[in-house]
Amino acid sequence: MKEKKDLVSVIIPAYNAAGWIDQCLNSVINQTYKNIEIIVVNDGSSDRTGIIVEEYARKYDFIQFKSITNIGQGKVRNEALKIANGEYVMFIDSDDFIERNTLELAVRRIKEDKSDLVIFDRKYFHHRSKKYIYKNQDDFLKHKVLLGEKCTEILGISAYFTVNKLYRKSFLQNNGITYMENYIYEDIPFWVKVATCAEIISLIHNPLYNIRIANSSSTANDRKTSFHIDSFIAAMKESFDYLLNKKDNNREYDLLYRYFFIKFENYRKNRCPKELRNKFTIDFLRQMSRMNIGTKNQKNKALRYSVQFNVFKKERRVLFDFIVYSKNKVRNIRKNKNILKRKIKTEINKIKKIFTINKKEEIKDNENSKKIILFIGFDFRYTGNSRYLYEEILPVANKNSNFKIYFATESKLVEEKYRIIPKSDEFYKMVKTANMIIFESWIPKFIKKRPGCIWLQLWHGTPLKKMLFDSNEYEVLIKNPKHKVDKYQDINTWDYLLTDSELAENLFNGSFQFPKDKMLPIGYPRVKYLIDNIKNEQLKNEIKEKNKISKTKKIVAYLPTWRDYNFKTEEDDYSYALDIDELSNKLGNNYQILSKGHFFLNENENENDIETQELLLISDYLITDYSSVLFDAFPINLPVIIYSTDYEKYSKSRGLYEEIWNDLSPFTVNSTDGVFNKIEQYTIDENYKQFNKKYCYQNSYNQNLVNNILDVYDIKKCLTLNKKVMVVTDYHRFSFLENFKMRKKYKEKGFRILYGCIDDSASEIYQEINIIYINDFDRVISDYGVYELLIDEEIAKKIDISNLSKKCKITFINQKEEKKI
Repeated sequence: MKEKKDLVSVIIPAYNAAGWIDQCLNSVINQTYKNIEIIVVNDGSSDRTGIIVEEYARKYDFIQFKSITNIGQGKVRNEALKIANGEYVMFIDSDDFIERNTLELAVRRIKEDKSDLVIFDRKYFHHRSKKYIYKNQDDFLKHKVLLGEKCTEILGISAYFTVNKLYRKSFLQNNGITYMENYIYEDIPFWVKVATCAEIISLIHNPLYNIRIANSSSTANDRKTSFHIDSFIAAMKESFDYLLNKKDNNREYDLLYRYFFIKFENYRKNRCPKELRNKFTIDFLRQMSRMNIGTKNQKNKALRYSVQFNVFKKERRVLFDFIVYSKNKVRNIRKNKNILKRKIKTEINKIKKIFTINKKEEIKDNENSKKIILFIGFDFRYTGNSRYLYEEILPVANKNSNFKIYFATESKLVEEKYRIIPKSDEFYKMVKTANMIIFESWIPKFIKKRPGCIWLQLWHGTPLKKMLFDSNEYEVLIKNPKHKVDKYQDINTWDYLLTDSELAENLFNGSFQFPKDKMLPIGYPRVKYLIDNIKNEQLKNEIKEKNKISKTKKIVAYLPTWRDYNFKTEEDDYSYALDIDELSNKLGNNYQILSKGHFFLNENENENDIETQELLLISDYLITDYSSVLFDAFPINLPVIIYSTDYEKYSKSRGLYEEIWNDLSPFTVNSTDGVFNKIEQYTIDENYKQFNKKYCYQNSYNQNLVNNILDVYDIKKCLTLNKKVMVVTDYHRFSFLENFKMRKKYKEKGFRILYGCIDDSASEIYQEINIIYINDFDRVISDYGVYELLIDEEIAKKIDISNLSKKCKITFINQKEEKKI
């Protein structure tokens, strides 16, 4: 029996969902948050939905299954709410599904904020193309929490879904919040009640909820009867009845009126039979006349004019029709202009194509015999992962007549024959003909992906700062509301993402929603460069000579990162910066401090400045704050000092991954004296070694990225790194396997090594080794796209492998032999 404290009840109404219910249920079962119950109500399905759910209920004791006559989604949800045992409740439609960390993130926030509900973002899943569409820009999501009267801002949401939320059950019960029954659009009055009763709402700007496109929902059918418009009017009536009877609420509802107005226009045009449009308009005016609608905050012109000319109060249908008609006519004129522009542009492109076809054929003739790999660094600079992978791959590729390697940069450090000037004609031709493009950061919008071209994202380090969907990024979203939407579209163009540790994989999986089975855990080239050259004294001396750096003094590198709170501000706040002069005076003449800020802080940086990795290589100490550069320093035993004076401000603005930050506490100071004392007394202690082991550079399979790119050009060989999983043993036998030779043997063959556990007794060492629970094999297979699984015989005896064997190849292993099935 699940613990009732912090229990989440997930309610799933199901109607003819046989094609989707598996994915929906598995997305809940495989949540990282385990204290859940699932209540599935089969609402009179005529397909195999009931049979499928019954199979799940027999397998999992936390699934309740109830089958009833077709009574509609509103009543189904209300009935399920009555039997829900959870402290928190979530609704999921049976054809939708959620990301693995959805409940973990939501429960954490509802507890931290003591909120009534948590809203997380959503995206759309096209089940045929298997592509995700994310376009939501709801304005209130830029906040982290809404308080008091601000809670009604959620009435401005683009669609009144009641899914993609986690509710505190007592909040719903205490306010009598239930669903409208016997109609569709039951979500509308429910959402109105939630918005007008809530006092604290937590917001997670992360599209954790996936809505399936092209399904057979009730709101997509029956457009020849009055059912749609009757339901919409009923939803308006119940919403307004509730508000008019709510005596203790003085909140504004302008966003609600705008929502109803926009939906009315849409439904009258697309869901209302022509012969019923007049009746629908009259019913709509009658409902709107009940409310005291002002013009002050109304951005919708037609709505504002309707209020201004007293259309609703006097139910002036003819004038209302004229206002709506005039608005639509202007909209159609603009639409027709845009269509004409697109047609003209298409014809111009056709003409251009005729004149350039010979040039394109010439390019293909010249390059077709060779596979082209184009590097594009962070803002076209020659530095970081892209630089060191390029320098590693170039000599190998030159010995292979099948490849041509280029780097898009203006840096003279790249030989002219390999250098492509960014945004030049040659650059655009190369983008169109390259077989693989390797990036290191966000991809410029003007670079369009050619079908068949592989895009490999190196990124630029393991993050300490919260990334994209893990952060509210308030300052950025105020200036650029499309920020998250744009970045997710960018992420969807990546074929593969390079990582260097289990930590990085988990962070990018959550913050970028990038699938683990497309990650290449082979380690960052820039860190490999440091590890390979840490004892290369000749190279270090050459770097010092080139940059006129003392060979006798101890070198202190100061590398701060940029602040989101300085994004597009009139005057930047640099109060966080270390006083280098003060520290220099304290340290004396035996030290030389070299400062190099984040690229955003160094607009005048040129190629003659010392490169970051070269600076790390020659340094004796690193001072930084929240920069990922610290993950580069630990693997080479470079003493790291974290100078942080704006933690609260930075946390509010961007946020840090708390677990990592807590583990950095032994290295953190907040004053110049603190930095000085650290330098004077620094030792590579156990804290240092543990941090390095836990978070920093790992090449899980001892694989060479260069060889994988060149030998198997389409990276299919790289991808198999994630698809071969070896579950060695039960955790309780872990010590016995310390000298297990077979483990090393399979690791060299490219298998990821995981350790199984029967219960939660491994929690204390969870961070030290990769542990899974034996009932989570389905999740492992799903996450890593496993096609070959090795299982220790002791574990195999305790689980039902019949289902697993249908999904992948299984081999039993023990110390003496292998037994294939």
